[in-house]
Amino acid sequence: SSGEDEPDEVLCLQAPMPDTQYPLMLKAIIKQGLRLLLLTTLLGLFGCSAPDENREQRLEEARDLALEGQNDTALARLEELAADYPNDTEILHAIGRIHLSEEDATTAAFFLEQAHQQKPQDVELLYQTYQALVAADQPSEQMLEKLARLSPDTMTDELWIRLGDHRADNNQTESALQAYLKGADLKNRRPDPGTAATIGQLFKRLDNNAQAKRWFEAAADRDDPNAMTALFGLLEIQLKEKHWTEAEATIERLDKQFPGA
Repeated sequence: SSGEDEPDEVLCLQAPMPDTQYPLMLKAIIKQGLRLLLLTTLLGLFGCSAPDENREQRLEEARDLALEGQNDTALARLEELAADYPNDTEILHAIGRIHLSEEDATTAAFFLEQAHQQKPQDVELLYQTYQALVAADQPSEQMLEKLARLSPDTMTDELWIRLGDHRADNNQTESALQAYLKGADLKNRRPDPGTAATIGQLFKRLDNNAQAKRWFEAAADRDDPNAMTALFGLLEIQLKEKHWTEAEATIERLDKQFPGA
């Protein structure tokens, strides 16, 4: 070599990190990640809360306008809201209610049906939709069937009778009887003659002549055109059972109440 003393090459290696430092670093990374996640969540919540508050305020203003009788202005506000929040149940419901108050049942039924589709288990909304469909003279039987299924306790006697009429028109004999019997209580009050005569016919169709005669008698004992139907139903059963004396008495009743029948 050159004769000069050259320093030996020294390979400097970094000492390995003690094992105890790895968990500390991991904890620091996790902690920083959690802080970032929390910050992101808070920013997201803040960003969402502002539009929600704006929606609530605008919806409340529209409702107040409707209460004041300013329906046109209220509808304009609600239609703007509906454009920003499509398929919003409360907005659709509010629009439908205003149209119903304006006696525009057809438009009201449309919006209430849209609202009901978004919240199908809401019984009150379901009933309001049914009422609007009836007022608009549109098919409402499906809504009535659903109301009877979801909340039978809310069904009035009149609604049970309507449901019975619908089922009877569709030849659903047994289910029609179930509905009629819930709406017509023969023990506690005199039923409508038409309903009683229909129930009698349904029992006769099921060959339950004892019940059929009971309901026919309830309908026949009234000064009503349905009494004639009931008396003919009684007569048919009596002739079939060969109860001649009872049949003759029924014929006399027919002659007296409905001469020439």
